Amino acid sequence: MSVRVCIVDGFSTGRELYKELFDRGATLFHVASSHEYGGTPLEQLEIDDYVATTKFSGDLTELVRKVAGWKIDYVIPGCENGVELSDLLSHHLHIRNSNSLDTLSRRRSKYSMHEALKEAGLRHARQKIISDACELSGAIGEVGQGFPIVVKPVSSACSDGVRVCDTYEEAIAATKSTLGSYDFLGMRNDEILLQEYLDGVQFFVNTVTKNRQHYVTDVWRHSRRRRDGGAFLFESMIIEVPGSEAWKRLVDYTCEVLDVVGMRFGASHCEIMLTQDSPVLIEVNARLMGGVIHKSALSDSLGETQAEVLAELITDSCAFEERAGRTYDVRQHVAESSFVFPKSGRLGYSPKLKELAELDSFHSFARMPEIGSEVEQTTDTSGSSGYAYFVHPDRSVVEQDAGLVLTWQREGQLFNIEDA
Repeated sequence: MSVRVCIVDGFSTGRELYKELFDRGATLFHVASSHEYGGTPLEQLEIDDYVATTKFSGDLTELVRKVAGWKIDYVIPGCENGVELSDLLSHHLHIRNSNSLDTLSRRRSKYSMHEALKEAGLRHARQKIISDACELSGAIGEVGQGFPIVVKPVSSACSDGVRVCDTYEEAIAATKSTLGSYDFLGMRNDEILLQEYLDGVQFFVNTVTKNRQHYVTDVWRHSRRRRDGGAFLFESMIIEVPGSEAWKRLVDYTCEVLDVVGMRFGASHCEIMLTQDSPVLIEVNARLMGGVIHKSALSDSLGETQAEVLAELITDSCAFEERAGRTYDVRQHVAESSFVFPKSGRLGYSPKLKELAELDSFHSFARMPEIGSEVEQTTDTSGSSGYAYFVHPDRSVVEQDAGLVLTWQREGQLFNIEDA
């Protein structure tokens, strides 16, 4: 009998989950948590071919009544926007494989997740919530030993509104510009979060969980840089080979974090800073890694994607349970370069893109805007600027090629953007 799955906000990498579940014979339904996604109206978004779809109007009782008629087995978030509503629907529909509402805030609020780690005795970021710029001066002393500090929304996505501030004046400006604004998820920022600045190397740890058994699907080392205004832009990442001491510390810490925030079922994407002293959580995201999950490149490297493992959990839990005690295997090394557009305009031809495609480890482009199209300056990590993937048996070749692309990008050689 076909498993019946409701995906809440099947956008971003939620579309990859749709494909994997569809290929496994699942019967698929869709709920949109809002009238828009990332500022784009639903009517302008491409939505996959679900058996039925509906939009949340704000009346949870009515939505539960409607979805109950679909006789759903699982409710799964497709992206960050859908995490809260997925848990609410799972609770009211009495879905057995789900996460508890009692710990929902730990999986959505960047403040609550760190407070939970503090209570559990795990390394966490020192922090303070404020609701008025006049509170900033006193709050800075509670967060750390001065500057830099991080100013960001309490609940958002795609690095939206995150600012690293080196001076009090920068912190005031970031605070005033964020308070009262609306975040990527469409929520009003009535409070903002101040956190200590974590210095180190950033990693992504992706997992799929059943009954608190966390299977690690992939771990990535990230390269990033500060842009004007204090935000970070993600530029590239490379897969980490399992087994090193640093990898074990990252994975062990991440699994402890997932237990604390109440992750019992589903996919997670954790951002971890490996400082000189220890791993420290940046944030937990109780859904698939966002941006893009490039199946072809990851299949050549790892044999499967996080979306495939999650689909296996939903459609064949016995097969998933056989993964106990194992982790992913790196068949070939893989790196992803995230393109960064320095300004808005018309994307013109650049010979460097041809050179990029001729590099030894080049695999493919993903979500690359067409030459001649209008593009926006890159200000977040939504991935709208596109990616290049590099796959090769020799890690040094992947590192060299991805590093060369990073140099071209930072030197402004990679793209020719004409004024519109």
